[in-house]
Amino acid sequence: MQDVVVIGVGLAGLSAAVGLADAGLRFTALEAAERLGGRASSWTDQATGDVVDIGPHVMRTEYCNMLAVLDRLGTRDLIHAAAPHQRPGRLDPPRHASEGRPPRRPAPRTLTPA
Repeated sequence: MQDVVVIGVGLAGLSAAVGLADAGLRFTALEAAERLGGRASSWTDQATGDVVDIGPHVMRTEYCNMLAVLDRLGTRDLIHAAAPHQRPGRLDPPRHASEGRPPRRPAPRTLTPA
């Protein structure tokens, strides 16, 4: 007998499943798609052969819960920082006191221009 049923195994469902497993609970995870991960996936560009990742396009160090899940799964080292000129909110040259960092704004406008 299962303790919990997780419906949908995108990032939130995967995170829930990891937490349930860590707590020693038995669960069944149900996913309608052929693969797990929801919108987070990769595809290969046929013209270039490059692997293109889709899903969360911005991973900030403030996303401690997501980073904790990646640590738990052993995949955090697969996240690579963008070059400085590719980072969201970068102003070149910086035009405000935070020296090129995105201005502090309430969600969901954390990356909008000042």
